[in-house]
Amino acid sequence: MAGRLNGNTIYNQTTTQHDARRRPIFRTVWLTTAPNVDPNNPPFAGQNGVPANSGLTTQWYYDENLADDVGLSSTAGQTIAGIGNVSIKPLLAEVQSDGVTFGAGSDGYAVLEVKPDGELWVTIEDGADRTVASGAIQPPTAQNPNQPITWSTRLDDNVATVSSPGNLVETAYIDALGNTTRGRADGAGRTIQAVDAESNVTAMTFDANSGPGKGDKSHLVMGLIPFSGSSWGPKAGKSCKGATSADILACLQSKPRPTFDPGPANNCQTDVVYAASGCCLCTSFQPASIGAIYVPPFP
Repeated sequence: MAGRLNGNTIYNQTTTQHDARRRPIFRTVWLTTAPNVDPNNPPFAGQNGVPANSGLTTQWYYDENLADDVGLSSTAGQTIAGIGNVSIKPLLAEVQSDGVTFGAGSDGYAVLEVKPDGELWVTIEDGADRTVASGAIQPPTAQNPNQPITWSTRLDDNVATVSSPGNLVETAYIDALGNTTRGRADGAGRTIQAVDAESNVTAMTFDANSGPGKGDKSHLVMGLIPFSGSSWGPKAGKSCKGATSADILACLQSKPRPTFDPGPANNCQTDVVYAASGCCLCTSFQPASIGAIYVPPFP
């Protein structure tokens, strides 16, 4: 039981029950004053005669082997009081079609969360305890019982071979529509490439301080992201929409070198912004924008 006292009123009362492994299995956030708690038989809204409208109850159920066709992962599913037989097998089929595998040495693990509004949310982990998928499924009473509503899948440990810098560790993210985005990292765990669902590649390079063991001195130098809202300049007339990373690099390399004049009208920062804005890069860090350049502070 948890709560905060204020005179004669208790706010934010919750009652939680755990299993033998300290995993939560029931939790009620009370909308009224909670009933007396018997540690051997704690009360939960909607359970054992306690009115459902007296609180918001969340339930959790676990399946520790997704390859044995038992429990939540079986065709018959697991019987949950007040809900019916819940099976995550159709969701597992979608996740496996995306490329996730379960078997000897990687039997997987699933958590079913029954939310207070009845939504069924599933989180799936692989044998290395990494979350590889999550999604919502239909309740057993629906027209399409236990069928996935939406989900996303994560694929780890793929190796992508690129011309430079070579082999990269790739993580792929796949949504319910089959759209795939990819992140590619080097051996130090730094993201070198990001690939969107249309196969557009954002390449990133790092300065000499970004190696292993350098602590917080790992600085992103530049992300090359075509910015379709700008152009090459008023006289060039070339659209940025089709600009490649090679085009942008060539454009940047053609710009005058910084003068390092400390005067306000002609300094390194002004030169960088001028070059970027004239080469299909936006000059403010806006993660939600089409493209951005980030110039980090010097260490």
